Amino acid sequence: WRNIQIKKETMSREVRAPRPIKRKGVNIVVVTYEVPGCDPLTKTGKPSVPFARWQEKWAGKLDRMDNGFIVFQPEMFAMENLRT
Repeated sequence: WRNIQIKKETMSREVRAPRPIKRKGVNIVVVTYEVPGCDPLTKTGKPSVPFARWQEKWAGKLDRMDNGFIVFQPEMFAMENLRT
């Protein structure tokens, strides 16, 4: 796996447009991920709906630390989660 590129999902127009990446005739595998844009809890202490949706989508693939850092789990690099 020498040809992996990891990209954060964004709504930026320049980044949204997918295009195949090749370097010296070798396909590059692109791994995309999302950073939750909200706190896990609301101001009242109830679970945040957007964060719950993020957890549902990325469960087992990404973990979010208390300080906001994202940790990749081995499942993130399973073949069905990779695209070329």
